[in-house]
Amino acid sequence: TTYLAIRIGVADLPPMLFAGLRWIIAGVLMTILLNLRHYKLPALKDLKDLAIVGILLLGVANGLVVVAEQWLPSGLTALILSTLPFWIVGIEYFLPHRPKINLFIIAGLLLGTIGVVLIFARDLNIALDVNILLGGLSLLGAVIAWSAGSIYWKYKKSDVRPLMGASIQMLIAGILQTALGLTLGEQNNFHLTQNGVFALGYLIVFGSI
Repeated sequence: TTYLAIRIGVADLPPMLFAGLRWIIAGVLMTILLNLRHYKLPALKDLKDLAIVGILLLGVANGLVVVAEQWLPSGLTALILSTLPFWIVGIEYFLPHRPKINLFIIAGLLLGTIGVVLIFARDLNIALDVNILLGGLSLLGAVIAWSAGSIYWKYKKSDVRPLMGASIQMLIAGILQTALGLTLGEQNNFHLTQNGVFALGYLIVFGSI
């Protein structure tokens, strides 16, 4: 449903400011809530790893998804992004201490993909044009960035509590996306509509927090 909300929001709002505001607002709310619950802020030594993962997963990967959904339907987006497990398994296979790939992993990958294809098959009947190609390339970059960030974090030891780590990652990604949007002049096309507000609110609450 987050892909649908992104599709609705990006129809009215410029992509980087739309994405950036989502993460900044959610990150601020989460950080305040966690501070009230006496969660400690991350130590300086942990900020580098949090920034790398936050930028790869939320800044680059999610940012590219938002860009792609200017042209692609949400169902097709979900279908392409369902290849994420293949990328994670594939990239991890080339690491020095790679995990073993067995029949259960292969079966899980295939069944998951078949399921998503069955759900979103109707969205595959689209004419191929330049915008569709750009959207597809954006999603390809998104799954690669998300896979790389996930694998990077998997092998990093951290004392940061997961919720606080996620909040800081949201803030970092949101600030960078907003800065990029302002640099691109997106503020000139930023006009909140009812659909835009609903989509942004849904993504802040259900897609982020």
